[in-house]
Amino acid sequence: MQNKLEKILEEVGKVIKGKAAEKEMILAAILAEGHILLDDIPGVGKTSLAMAFSKAMEMQANRMQFTSDVLPSDVVGFNLIKPDGSKEYQRGIILCNLFLADEINRASSKTQSALLEVMEEGKVTVDGITTPAPKPFVVMATENPAGSVGTQMLPDSQVDRFMICLTLGYPSHSEEVLILKERQGIHPIDSVIQVVDRQELLQMQQMVKTIYLNDEIYDYIVKLANETRTHSLLTQGLSPRGTIALMDLSKAVAFMEGRDCVFPEDWTVDDLMGPHKSRPYNPLIANTFFRAGFIEAWGRGIQKIKDSCIQAGNDIPEYYVKKEDIMVLFRGLSETTPQSPQTTPQSPQTTPQLDEIDSRIIKVIESKPSISQRKIAASVGVSYETVRYHMENMKKREIIVRKGNGRSGKWIVL
Repeated sequence: MQNKLEKILEEVGKVIKGKAAEKEMILAAILAEGHILLDDIPGVGKTSLAMAFSKAMEMQANRMQFTSDVLPSDVVGFNLIKPDGSKEYQRGIILCNLFLADEINRASSKTQSALLEVMEEGKVTVDGITTPAPKPFVVMATENPAGSVGTQMLPDSQVDRFMICLTLGYPSHSEEVLILKERQGIHPIDSVIQVVDRQELLQMQQMVKTIYLNDEIYDYIVKLANETRTHSLLTQGLSPRGTIALMDLSKAVAFMEGRDCVFPEDWTVDDLMGPHKSRPYNPLIANTFFRAGFIEAWGRGIQKIKDSCIQAGNDIPEYYVKKEDIMVLFRGLSETTPQSPQTTPQSPQTTPQLDEIDSRIIKVIESKPSISQRKIAASVGVSYETVRYHMENMKKREIIVRKGNGRSGKWIVL
């Protein structure tokens, strides 16, 4: 599934150069069934961005250029009175998968208010008759900066219905040069190909809803919202609708990263492999073990498992977070024979003992002294961390030494 998500971003990248973070956030909002507001100056690719996403995900897209004379009926539809007095509903342009509201802040307040129901509930009501919007349904609106000629501020009730608000900004020098070169032939939007169909997108959106959140993450989200409500520099804080949007968006980001649970920002499984802060799940039991001498500090268990595996000549275990559980996968464990405490003293001239991994590493660097540690790991068939540990150990035991730095350096077996 992650490969398809990457392919979607790759197809959108044919139209919008750079802006990786912005494109990923828009994709996350679509997966979370949220609406997107793009606030920027004209000509930076807001409309092209929306059309690229619609093509890559087979979303039926309708576009409306909002002006001051656009009526609510132009958006949500109207009832046509036939000669016999019966009514026939004429579908509004908004009843599609991706509705692009171009320059939405040029429309009147009355027209903007016509979007409130469909953005919140996914349906439109005309003369008491309700019509659901097709699924998936996303509103992607663009607006020019406040103060531009002919614009007005969007009402808070409408802004609150957008999950994210982004600014694209100007492309970099190299990106703009690339844009010019690619405009010599066909328009880049014509080269975008479909990656997933609507049914696959709906399946992804359902999978996002199953992403797990721990109670502490729920608490963390609410604390963030409360901070915006009490901050002296903010006149209005995050609404409960915004809190729900933050939760849904965090689930979508976790899904895009291949996880089935939500982590706080900047926290990954890799962080578990090094020193990190830890809070015991049961402080009373943990404190009892600490006082009894069974544990030395919080957050050291994974590091000790890692060190023990390296010392035994095994690969570092792999960790997978599954909701509230952590799964540890050990690969290729080798049996080690415990050393007897009564060993015969070795002569100072005895050759240092090498285990199997040490011997394989030495064989590789003897054949190619300038090889990097990462390439050694690939040749030996163990992880990079395992190679680093063994080579550092052999350096301390004066078995190998590194001469020179960078690519010009080389390993020497003493």
